[in-house]
Amino acid sequence: MPSLFASLPYGEKGFLELKDIPSHISLISVLKANGYTTSFYSGGRASFDRRINFLEYNGIDNLIDEAKYDSNYTKTVSNSNFSWGYPDKQIFKKTLSVLENRKQPRLDIIVTLSNHEPFEYPKREMYMQRVDSMLNSSRKLVSFKDKIEKHKDIFGCLLYTDDAIKYFMTAYAKRPDYENTIFIITGDHRLIPITQKDKLCRFHVPFFIYSPMLKKPETFKSISSHWDVTPTLLSFLMRNYKFNNLEETAWMSQGLDTTRHFTNRNSIPLMRYKGSINDFIYKEHLYSDGELFKINKDLGTYKVTEEALLKTMRDSLMAFKKMNAYITQRNKIFPDSLNIYIKPSIAFSSEELAIINTLTKGLNFDQVFNVARDKAFNKKHKTAILLCSYILNELPNHADARTLKGRVLAWDGDYLYAEAEFLNVIKRSPYYQDSYLALLDLYWWSEQEEKSLQIFERAGENEIQSLELSYKMAKAYNRMDSIRKSITLMDSLLQVQPNNVEYLTFKETLE
Repeated sequence: MPSLFASLPYGEKGFLELKDIPSHISLISVLKANGYTTSFYSGGRASFDRRINFLEYNGIDNLIDEAKYDSNYTKTVSNSNFSWGYPDKQIFKKTLSVLENRKQPRLDIIVTLSNHEPFEYPKREMYMQRVDSMLNSSRKLVSFKDKIEKHKDIFGCLLYTDDAIKYFMTAYAKRPDYENTIFIITGDHRLIPITQKDKLCRFHVPFFIYSPMLKKPETFKSISSHWDVTPTLLSFLMRNYKFNNLEETAWMSQGLDTTRHFTNRNSIPLMRYKGSINDFIYKEHLYSDGELFKINKDLGTYKVTEEALLKTMRDSLMAFKKMNAYITQRNKIFPDSLNIYIKPSIAFSSEELAIINTLTKGLNFDQVFNVARDKAFNKKHKTAILLCSYILNELPNHADARTLKGRVLAWDGDYLYAEAEFLNVIKRSPYYQDSYLALLDLYWWSEQEEKSLQIFERAGENEIQSLELSYKMAKAYNRMDSIRKSITLMDSLLQVQPNNVEYLTFKETLE
């Protein structure tokens, strides 16, 4: 994502692994500054690989991940009960369901996830049968037959995702904004379980640009990378539309090469996985693990011996590594003073960091939350809030931590900030019950019962089924002198739990 949407360097183990995000601009922040509504859609956890930290830094307006799917959607679950989240067609369905409320112009980022181990997807057997049918009817696939049969589940998954994209594009084509929309489809890495043919193909991913505005199809044979996409799109917009020009940029590339014949004008260091930058493309050559390869027009490679070129590429890669480390570790990518939008993380003092390091050593974030909860219950409120803030710096969508922080603030009488935290939880995780309960408590303590009505209604809209929530609302109705509504709620509760002493006692006070 940092390469595709911001043409950023890699950092030591990937840009998203940098705990202190260096100042930068991106396609998201630049479009947002030009009046675009920016949205991110995924079927998994936005916190995976710290994507949410990058998105929130750049001011994403709307973020949908697995926490915002209701009972109308079905999550994919493997035989081991593991799930990446919702399958591709469900992601597109969810995206289409909310687009009507998104103000134009828009940037919509959709991340699919079915094409990933363990390759579980709906109607799996049907798609694998389609693979068999294609193998038996296509001469083009004869040379790949053994590989396809060995990985039939993976190739079936490709057909499933292809159908999901077709579903989305067919539905989108019926929309009035279809005619002036640009669609870009790409991937992040190869299909890992399938044996790679050479050291270059591990980096080879699809890249398509489609729009009804295109006059004719073209194929470009030149080499480009994820780094090239954002500079190209922003240059296109600045030249052709009313768009604020960027006085300064810090892209890692000059943009997509649209040369029709095979060539390469870019120097491209490549990261195989986190912490490994050992591959480098220069002109029509690949440097990989100390060896030199020539790249042909079909992106195949063969080993060559050219000592002078080998030294040039080795030195160039080393120079990139030094520059990469320097600018990411010392915040030298883009000046803060020129930045468009920055959402900084919570800054901690040296004393606070010392407390955090002592209390969190060797613990994962869920274990840190348990420590924070214990501190809160033992009236160590300041420490509890500090630990919650520490969790939220890394995991902004951690609903339990944000709700606990809000509760502690409310216990201390800081109702305004507590309310903001609870509402933030509901925005991020609308089907998380505890935030609604916490808000009703806050409105009770602060005598703002009128606000309870809106929250209770929103809980109902989001299918929150909770006896405790209804009981709290019944008491709020009573305080607002809406006795009949309170009685109605209590009658419904007593139908479920007719012998509940607390319910019976309160009901008697209403009659």
